[in-house]
Amino acid sequence: MYDTISLKNTLQIIEAKDTEGYPIPFSISFRTLQRNSKTGGRLVSCFGATALTSLPKQRKTTKVIMDDLLRPERPEKNPNHFLNRTRNIQKANGEIAKLHIRLIDSINNKKMVY
Repeated sequence: MYDTISLKNTLQIIEAKDTEGYPIPFSISFRTLQRNSKTGGRLVSCFGATALTSLPKQRKTTKVIMDDLLRPERPEKNPNHFLNRTRNIQKANGEIAKLHIRLIDSINNKKMVY
């Protein structure tokens, strides 16, 4: 009937990188949910999405180094993805979306099962 995939394999697809260290694109559909306002349930589909991870290190030019020195330093917030069971993805159009891994419906045209 449907091709199925487990949650573990789904997370491996999301976090997969190529030989150069860049994330591999995938298609995903997931449900939205806002616990505070008790809204959501909308199905969102993204084609050509990639995991929002750190990119491979590249050599910085002197201009980039100077720009980094001039930019004020601000603390980064730890997203606690493991604790919150969330992942950040970047859609093909450049938008960033946070998804809850338990609300993933399908990935690469395979229905996700627990």
